[in-house]
Amino acid sequence: MASGSLVSFWIALFTLKAYMLGDKSVCRPVRLPTPEEEDAKRLSRERTQLKKERERDEHPTFPFVIETAR
Repeated sequence: MASGSLVSFWIALFTLKAYMLGDKSVCRPVRLPTPEEEDAKRLSRERTQLKKERERDEHPTFPFVIETAR
């Protein structure tokens, strides 16, 4: 077992122990989104990514401008 995995194991063990002893603040249940909610988020993420790509194309970084000016 790798060292990082061992550390993760102990963290998970102590978290579970604290939860079982009544400390409900160490971990909380989460609600998984429905497929419809996930589809709506996907559209938003894709739109955000396209806007970033467009901005990157319209406003190239300074070193790129120097290279293309030569």
